[in-house]
Amino acid sequence: MMRYLFDLFWSCFTNCLSVVLLFFGVVFFYPDTPLPTAWNPFAEFSASDPVTPITWRKINRIRDDEVMCHAALDEMGAAFQKREDFTQGEICGIPQRLLMQSFATATIGPLESQCHIMLRLALWERDVVQPAATALYAAQVEEIFTQGSYNCRTIRGAEDTPEALSEHATANAVDITGVRLSTGQEISLEVDWGSGGREDAFLKVLRDGGCNIFRATLGPDFNEAHKDHFHFDVGRYRVCR
Repeated sequence: MMRYLFDLFWSCFTNCLSVVLLFFGVVFFYPDTPLPTAWNPFAEFSASDPVTPITWRKINRIRDDEVMCHAALDEMGAAFQKREDFTQGEICGIPQRLLMQSFATATIGPLESQCHIMLRLALWERDVVQPAATALYAAQVEEIFTQGSYNCRTIRGAEDTPEALSEHATANAVDITGVRLSTGQEISLEVDWGSGGREDAFLKVLRDGGCNIFRATLGPDFNEAHKDHFHFDVGRYRVCR
């Protein structure tokens, strides 16, 4: 009797496993899969795909491919210039260094950072910032204000711990302080975050959208040091606050 039950269980288990593997094979790997590539974690990154919760992971796979990164920025209509990689001391510097001037619609900087950071910002501008401005203000964002990307320093509050190097030390992060709309209105975290109005709602959409593109998204809700800006990075920790 026990042998019969074991054989029945094993048969059911192997049959179910086969069905599951077949399902995942069709969904993720079959050429005509119904799963959109933007939601397929095994599909290559495409600049034409909309942002989804797995976008940040897909960009991670091409972050060392400078040619593909440049091609994606070109496809998205970004204006940038390639610069020679920069080093400062033994640790700090900017690999895959770019000077960014504008995205498809909004200007920024000019800002120097790594290519994959610029690509993430371009996606954020296209799929988060502009749709939010259209929905809440019937306007476009014309300029994105930034505190920069590169800064050879330790993490704020850890100045006495030299090994606690900031992601800014390798331009693996960028700080955003606000935007200017096509109506001329300026919206800033320092003034409008927590106001409870439309501007506050707009900024929270921008923060939440950053979480799908960057590994860490920090704002005023995180701590006092971020009361006036969003910190986006692709460092060691997954945070969305």
